[in-house]
Amino acid sequence: MHNIGHKICPKYCKEMMENVNIINELKNQERSIAWLSRKCGITRAYMHKMIYGKRNFTELYKKKCAEALQKKYEILFP
Repeated sequence: MHNIGHKICPKYCKEMMENVNIINELKNQERSIAWLSRKCGITRAYMHKMIYGKRNFTELYKKKCAEALQKKYEILFP
């Protein structure tokens, strides 16, 4: 969740919950958003926006993320 001061911003809660599996997998593998963005051939800023719901994930980048993380697509993006 995004913190603004000491308050949690509900605007991004729904979008973040949709991508919680990819966030958790990055943590489990001790990987960064920058690493994943390099693997997918996009900027770190754009990857961050997709993960945190400011931009929609395209099917292409969902597949690239699954491949980079060596996880099944269905697990990362149910």
